[in-house]
Amino acid sequence: MPSTKDLRDRIRSISNTAKVTGAMQLIAASKMNRAQLMVENGRPYSEHMKTVLSNLSGVTEHLDETTDMPLLKIRPVNKILMLFITPDRGLAGSLVANLTKMAASYISGSEALISVVGVGKKGQRFIARAGQDLYASYSVPDRASLDDTTSISKMLIDEYQNGNFDKVIMIHSKFINTASQKTTVTELLPISSSNSE
Repeated sequence: MPSTKDLRDRIRSISNTAKVTGAMQLIAASKMNRAQLMVENGRPYSEHMKTVLSNLSGVTEHLDETTDMPLLKIRPVNKILMLFITPDRGLAGSLVANLTKMAASYISGSEALISVVGVGKKGQRFIARAGQDLYASYSVPDRASLDDTTSISKMLIDEYQNGNFDKVIMIHSKFINTASQKTTVTELLPISSSNSE
């Protein structure tokens, strides 16, 4: 039987562990609130961009054949470039499983040749295990900035404009609230009114 001193030490140890756990919960809650605020602040920008894209695609119907607008040019789809966005780490519930399931479903359901640009280690590992072509890979910074996304978007646009791919799509998780995210496939290029939905 443990002595009174051993029991006191054990109680003190458990109490210290509880304090550390409580502090970690506060830090996680703070980070979650900050991330949620960033998403909510970005929604008006996103909605406005959808409107601009919709208006742009509507105008193109009235242009003649001589107008050169390569990002609006629709061509037969033989090669697709998939931007696959996943986290670097797990511990996100079913997020990674849902994203990989959506990617696998899209790849198996497509007759076109698909190459993948992986953003995030979890998606890159999945693509490698699936034996799919990992065209390029990028890491996910803790705090993404415009510079982080510019290099990816420039590469996607260049590949489409050069005719290396006929369509560019993105598989990602759309944040609804802290308890709910929706796995989504979004067509990025060519720009059309369906992109803005």
